[in-house]
Parts: sequence; C-alpha cells; structure tokens
Amino acid sequence: MIYRSPYPDVTIPDATLPELILGSALERGEKVALIDGPTGATTTYAQLARTVDRTAAGLDARGFGKGEVAAIVTSNRSEFAVAFLAVARLGGIT
Repeated sequence: MIYRSPYPDVTIPDATLPELILGSALERGEKVALIDGPTGATTTYAQLARTVDRTAAGLDARGFGKGEVAAIVTSNRSEFAVAFLAVARLGGIT
C-alpha cells in the first residue's frame, strides 16, 4: 500500500547538505546557527562556516576524501555538526 501526503510535494534543492546549510552563512554572519543544549554556548553561522572549513582542511591534509567513512563518537554537542558537515563537504560518509 502506498501512502500519500495530503501536502504538496517538497522541492529538493540541487545542492549538497553543506552547500545548503553553509551557502548563505556569510550573509547570515552573526546570527546564531547552533545552540549547545547542555552549556548554552552559541555558534554563529560565520563561526560555523570557518570551523567547518578548517576541520575539512585538516581531514583533507590527513588524506580523508570522497567515499571514505568517518565514525563520530560524541555526545549530542555542537561539535558533531561541525564534524558531520566537514566530512560531508569532502564527500565522505558519516
């Protein structure tokens, strides 16, 4: 049996997840992108974009690339988003 939503179809953008999330990060600048639940620490879009870029560069320098798999072992923290987006930016799988 096929179930259909009563809502219209959702248009899926032709972009990677990092492009979709970080593509307008510079425009959003100092707006809060992430809030760490346990500590309340915030990360702005500009900070997120810079940190993802640095993390991806570090992974790339260590030979991590497209199609490789990364396991992220952490509690539910803002750093997970950074690691996940950095791996995805390089074409890796988390």
